[in-house]
Amino acid sequence: MAVERVPSGIPGLDPFIGGGFEKGSLIVLEGGPGSGKTIFSIQFIYEGLKRGERCVYITFEERENEIIEDAASIKIDLKEFIHRNLLLIKYFSPLETDVFLGNFEKLILEFNPQRVVIDSVSVLNDYAADEFASRKLLHEIGKFVQRVKCTTIIVSELSGSLGEREYLPIRGIEEFVADTVIQLFYTGFGGEYDRSMRILKMRRTNHYRDILPLRLNEHGLAIGEVKEA
Repeated sequence: MAVERVPSGIPGLDPFIGGGFEKGSLIVLEGGPGSGKTIFSIQFIYEGLKRGERCVYITFEERENEIIEDAASIKIDLKEFIHRNLLLIKYFSPLETDVFLGNFEKLILEFNPQRVVIDSVSVLNDYAADEFASRKLLHEIGKFVQRVKCTTIIVSELSGSLGEREYLPIRGIEEFVADTVIQLFYTGFGGEYDRSMRILKMRRTNHYRDILPLRLNEHGLAIGEVKEA
């Protein structure tokens, strides 16, 4: 049985991931500060909105107007989709981790989106009562979105850099629950291709396994020229 795919929204990426993300899958997007996690997530949501899909963007740090401004910086107008009731941007306080799961599940079941972004679970980790509570919450979030078949990006912080010997992510249960794990890197040195991407894991997909060059311009992130070995 063929795997149903949905476009990622990142120009040039889909040929390297079997044609797109698996529909209903859970994607963990890891990266350090400035690596483009929010821009990637906005482009993913926008791709769905253009196709008439209902989408939800959950944020624990930025407010709705800030996400709208982030999108406007790459010439994406999210306000029209909010007015058409295709997009819901919802801020949750990280101080209320004890009630988040119930409120989140209620929101998803009522709005019935096809795409979801949760930005970022690292904040939940910081405010959870303890490590066990954090891992349990992340596991339940992951299993819920997979059960309701929302194609979902969970954003997580990444420690280290591509140039260092070790660039392991901040480990959490989210990686073990995820169908796909993508890492974004940013050197901060300047230049068109000072960003890169690594597809660490992608179930049921013969994905590209080397480092992919990324570029960021006024229209957002896109895969750069890949040199053949």
